[in-house]
Amino acid sequence: MFTDMNEALEAEALELTPIGSGQSAAASLVVAHQARDKDDLADLLGALGLPCGEDDLVRLLPHMNTSDNPTTGDTMPANAFTATAASMLNNGDSPEHVRETLGLSESELAEAL
Repeated sequence: MFTDMNEALEAEALELTPIGSGQSAAASLVVAHQARDKDDLADLLGALGLPCGEDDLVRLLPHMNTSDNPTTGDTMPANAFTATAASMLNNGDSPEHVRETLGLSESELAEAL
């Protein structure tokens, strides 16, 4: 809140200019990087008042951050466990402690070694 009324009047007098096509395109790319899928992208663009027609979506689809392995809800693949096991072993943890902590089999632990 303004304590000086002159500051408030000056702020109200500022001219608002609509965003240009370059700014709109840049904002759309940022949104595309955050979207999960095409429907999510359309919803996000619409909520922000950015162009969200079919042509706009097709142009932005290659910029979406697609991942074949979702980061939530799934267990880590064995190679992530073995990488963690190798790191723990390099830090001086005992093999038995590593197996118990990560729930690895002996063969998986041997692969990490």
